[in-house]
Amino acid sequence: DGCINQHHLYWGTHLENMDDRNTHGTSNRGETNGLAKLTESDVLEIRRLRGQFRQDILAQRYGVCAVTISEIQTRSAWSWLE
Repeated sequence: DGCINQHHLYWGTHLENMDDRNTHGTSNRGETNGLAKLTESDVLEIRRLRGQFRQDILAQRYGVCAVTISEIQTRSAWSWLE
């Protein structure tokens, strides 16, 4: 259950709320998402392999679609991960 103590709550924009959940570790992005097929180490490996293998080959290896590989390699997906 979430905290409803009024001293712990404050008004914020959507962006501020998203930043707050990332700061407090309550985000479900990346491998903490229950639907995630990849781990952080998978994503880093996919980025490292850019240009060495075709995206469809990597997609088959990791069980995702080629668009996902492209988004990871161009950092439009998993962008927070260095």
